[in-house]
Amino acid sequence: MKGKSVSNLAFLAILLFSFVGCDQGTTVENEVDSTASHPGKEIYDTNCSNCHGPTGQGDGRAGLNLKPRPRNYVKDGFKYGSRIAEIVLTIRDGLDDTDMPPWGDSLSDDEIRQVAIYVRELASRKEN
Repeated sequence: MKGKSVSNLAFLAILLFSFVGCDQGTTVENEVDSTASHPGKEIYDTNCSNCHGPTGQGDGRAGLNLKPRPRNYVKDGFKYGSRIAEIVLTIRDGLDDTDMPPWGDSLSDDEIRQVAIYVRELASRKEN
């Protein structure tokens, strides 16, 4: 019973930090329940999955012909770090010498953050 209380306390702490206002330089890390419908999923499906694939494995139809190929988050992780702030910067600014565009003019800061959280969730899944 004691372990369950600790788990509940940890869940409440994560929930509390999820609602604390943070700027882009924050180190607060959000966790995503992979069974829940996440707001970043719809944005990712619309804007990112065509290259990065529906499960983040770099196997989207448009990405198959790109050089370099889109990153496989599940296998390779992230080029510039797996913290939310680092992923946000990559999404917002894009990547030089690749076909990864900057999304900062197309998506709001909140949308970019939601995608970053969702992409990190994809990366945490193991390949089958």
